[in-house]
Amino acid sequence: MNACGVIDAIGVCERTIAYKGMCRTHYDRLRVFGRTDLHNPEGKIPPEQRFWLRVNKSEDCWNWTGSLNVGGYGHWQPTKGTTSMAHRYSYEQIVGPIPEGLVLDHLCRNRSCVNPEHLEPVTQRVNNLRGIGFAATRAAQTHCKWGHEFTLENTYVTKRNQRYCIACRQANSARYRAAARKARATND
Repeated sequence: MNACGVIDAIGVCERTIAYKGMCRTHYDRLRVFGRTDLHNPEGKIPPEQRFWLRVNKSEDCWNWTGSLNVGGYGHWQPTKGTTSMAHRYSYEQIVGPIPEGLVLDHLCRNRSCVNPEHLEPVTQRVNNLRGIGFAATRAAQTHCKWGHEFTLENTYVTKRNQRYCIACRQANSARYRAAARKARATND
């Protein structure tokens, strides 16, 4: 059985290795405080240094190894009682403040990535259209469900930016008028 072996104020730790060659207690102390000995007279390390302990840098993405929210984005607590998104914190530490009214788009499509080179400040609309959600899927459509191409001549755009195929609308109107004429003829 492998023992932790970390030497701290109490002595040599005999607990079982859980993560990165340390027991769970010493690993958590290293991750949170930046050291395994809680009796360090220098106190806690600054949030900037603690942040980078939770980043796994590879050649491409810098993956956040801390906790993730439901959407898969990294989040952490720089100070007690405050929560910050990991990618936003990384961008602000290396590049600078995020411009007002803009959000960060992950160009690599890896939500846990905190590499500022993979983050671009864009509007929320651009971010949504670059994604894979409903709005992006509809915006990428080139033809209606019946195969008519969305062109300037064949597309009606509503005030809410919804597109309709004019050929389909005209065909639906013609069917409706024909059914109405037939109903009136049978009632007369």
